[in-house]
Amino acid sequence: MECSSLTLWVELPSTRFALVWGPIEDIKASSLCWKSIDNDSTLTTSQFVFELKTKQGQIKQKRLNAQDVSMLIERWQTIEVEVPTGQDLDLHW
Repeated sequence: MECSSLTLWVELPSTRFALVWGPIEDIKASSLCWKSIDNDSTLTTSQFVFELKTKQGQIKQKRLNAQDVSMLIERWQTIEVEVPTGQDLDLHW
């Protein structure tokens, strides 16, 4: 099965970093998400870049506006962080 991943990048003048990673999933699911975001060719200066990468190394990119970024982040599920339970022994010595 061919798999792929989606990444939302923030590009700054001297660097870029991943703001959000989508799950690694089959190409059909990633393509549906990819196609749901319109490609606005007038956005040449946006600092947000949406990237679709396949296992074979194919990469597609499109620039997003702030509204599309918000919609994408809301759509993707967040990773739950497990809160440790029990007593913190460092506080009770």
